Amino acid sequence: MRLLFRRKRQRATPPPPTSRKYRAVTIAGRRHLADVPYALPKDLNEVNRLDFQHYIYRQVLHGNFLVPIRSPQAILDVGCGTGIWCREIATQFPQARVYGLDLENIKDSVPLPPNYRFVQGDILEGLPFAANTFDFVHQRLILASAIPVARWLDVCRELLRVTRLGGWLELPEVGVQMHNMGPLTHQFFEWGISASEPRGLDPRQIPYIDQYLREAGGRNVGLWWVDVPMYKQGNRIGLMMQMNLTNAFGALKGLYVARGESEAEFDNLLRKLPFEWETYRSSLRFFVFYCQK
Repeated sequence: MRLLFRRKRQRATPPPPTSRKYRAVTIAGRRHLADVPYALPKDLNEVNRLDFQHYIYRQVLHGNFLVPIRSPQAILDVGCGTGIWCREIATQFPQARVYGLDLENIKDSVPLPPNYRFVQGDILEGLPFAANTFDFVHQRLILASAIPVARWLDVCRELLRVTRLGGWLELPEVGVQMHNMGPLTHQFFEWGISASEPRGLDPRQIPYIDQYLREAGGRNVGLWWVDVPMYKQGNRIGLMMQMNLTNAFGALKGLYVARGESEAEFDNLLRKLPFEWETYRSSLRFFVFYCQK
């Protein structure tokens, strides 16, 4: 008699709560977490920008994800930020247990769906979940801003570890790939790349994420991308994207100041960028990488 064994799916058992406190420092008037690679601030202004950015990319994608998930039972968002993606996904899939993981819970005063829970954690230290737990694992705009390139393969392997067999992993990202880039934007990106190097970050590597997914063992690796306008004449998304990027680039002032750049020079360049985007009709490439386990 031949015996058939089926792989048992792990339940998304929540880890015990933690209350780790990260040391915060003020740089160029913004609150940043010390001793972590994450380059952007963790403060109220950034909370508002992240929520605004979410609506932009949701409209660009015509939804909150691309992969073909149907009736997921467990979903994880790594680097969940304000938790807005998680809350919408938890409402869309009420049968699923949805977990959002981040260094801090930066927006804990909003009503939460009953099937959503925040978990404090750091992907660089490993995920506090068993292997083969989640039908869908999502991580948006984290590799370029928070993960040293030397750790990308480790991170992809860890994300796939907690994904169940046949489940999906999706990684939306932006780097420094632009259509119709002007000289001031090129200068700003060069400054940013130089300022990111001490943290091990390199946004120029974003187009190669699919290679990391394959090396990590991902199957059916795919890539979708779109050039999102950054100029008002494009459409409503162009205006929203211009506002978002101006605020996001401004939030990076701390990196420039930390390496000795002049605040006045930085502010002057930042003011000129939207005019250049209008003149050149610039657009920023938005990538979505995905794979199955």
